[in-house]
Amino acid sequence: MSCKAIKIILASISIFIGTPQRTAAQGHYNAWMRMTLSIPVRNKISTDVELQHRRQNNFGGSNMFDENLMYSFRTWIHYHYNQNMVFSVAPVACLYNYKMITDQSGVHAPPAREYRIAVAADIKRPLSPELSIANRTGLEHRMIQGTTAVLRARTRLGIKYAVNKHIKVGAYDELLLNVQGAGIQHLFDHNRMSAGAEYQFNQKLRMDIGYIHIVRLPQRAEQYVREQDLYLNLTYTLIR
Repeated sequence: MSCKAIKIILASISIFIGTPQRTAAQGHYNAWMRMTLSIPVRNKISTDVELQHRRQNNFGGSNMFDENLMYSFRTWIHYHYNQNMVFSVAPVACLYNYKMITDQSGVHAPPAREYRIAVAADIKRPLSPELSIANRTGLEHRMIQGTTAVLRARTRLGIKYAVNKHIKVGAYDELLLNVQGAGIQHLFDHNRMSAGAEYQFNQKLRMDIGYIHIVRLPQRAEQYVREQDLYLNLTYTLIR
């Protein structure tokens, strides 16, 4: 099966599941924050050290900074095949996941520890000097405390436009599927629709901000949850 056919199938699944009927009445509001230190190693190899923290609203409220949602530490190793293709592996990732607060019982639930190994490929196709299409496809082996290990596939397709040398804007759709370990009823994990902007302060410092709309089916739930997320990512690159 060609890559184009696979993308069409995944896009069709995303559209079909993107407006599910079994949706929980209460929405969810999150704030995602991430800091990344990027370190060039050789001409085509670089590494990232990533720290992330996510917050969520409390039950019955809409303040996205009320409660913990997740802490994580992850490292990436990137091989830059050329300027339009990058292969990545994350050999070490440790996450502390707090329960999504959809009822009062989740407010004081302790976090579950997760270890994750991931691989990914980023491919960019320029359409013009300012406009490009980008795809990121990957696999994650998730080992979560108290649950069966899950193999999750994800693919993100989007478009990016360079307003000038400092500012880029883009929009993406990403589909995540549990292909092993979660059962057929939870094949669909979640879908992300996002829009955001990137600001390059200088060669070293970049900021990404934006909005994500998520439709999620938690593994121990039968109803979909809708999330409204704001994100802020800061990336600092060590220049040799």
